[in-house]
Amino acid sequence: MMKKIIFTILTLAVLATAVLFLRGDENTWTCESGEWTKHGNPSTEKPDTPCGIEDDLNVFDFLADSCEINNGGWLSEQKECEQVDKTWCDGNQGIYSECESGCRHNNDPLVACTAQCVGVCKFSNLPIIEVVDFNSCVEAGNAIMESYPRQCQDQQSVEVFTEDVGNVLEVLDLIQLSTPLPGEEISSPLVIKGQARGTWFFEASFPVILVNWDGLIIAEGVATATDDWMTEEFVPFTANLEFIKPDYSNRGALILKKDNPSDLPEYDNALEIPILFK
Repeated sequence: MMKKIIFTILTLAVLATAVLFLRGDENTWTCESGEWTKHGNPSTEKPDTPCGIEDDLNVFDFLADSCEINNGGWLSEQKECEQVDKTWCDGNQGIYSECESGCRHNNDPLVACTAQCVGVCKFSNLPIIEVVDFNSCVEAGNAIMESYPRQCQDQQSVEVFTEDVGNVLEVLDLIQLSTPLPGEEISSPLVIKGQARGTWFFEASFPVILVNWDGLIIAEGVATATDDWMTEEFVPFTANLEFIKPDYSNRGALILKKDNPSDLPEYDNALEIPILFK
């Protein structure tokens, strides 16, 4: 009887090992349909290399080979491919420049360099940035359009992203900021300046609040009118806030609240802009 029990246990152990072997490690990243797919809970981050490239070949090796196969010249230090067309560049998520100086990397005045125009595909921003909003569009090297709010068009998707300026346009006729501007990097102490209608103040002031990415208040203060506030015209104001930079994220918001001594919700109003902690 004991021998049968031992035999059964050994058999089950062998079968379990075989199943695990056949199934492989489920806590890993696999390449499926050209995308990295998470299985289980991998202990490593998603691979930086394009899906389908062998692990022992990094992305720049891949780009260098592809550049030369397409009759281009690869500059490993600058991470650029010269003399390739825009189609190849776009297909590899690079930033294309139709006419760059052939002497742009020549820092030696004793070395002769002839004036010439070369097409260049640049990969200095790799790892490739996923463009999902205005900030990432700019970070990826795309041009900014002259507009307000500013706009950025991604060269790859041709999608246009608009800068987040909070509700600036909604309250433009009531309050206007000159500093800081939406999306600006700030540090402590923060100087705030602008102008607001006299109806935004009470007793020549109104509340100012700074919050982190999660809406947690990290600083509070008061903006003070620097001119007569007993008017419906615009009145200049100034405020100062001291704060400790949050550890988790560099994103936050600055809120300038209309002073409402009545506490009636119909008289509430606020200007809110996104900011970045430096």
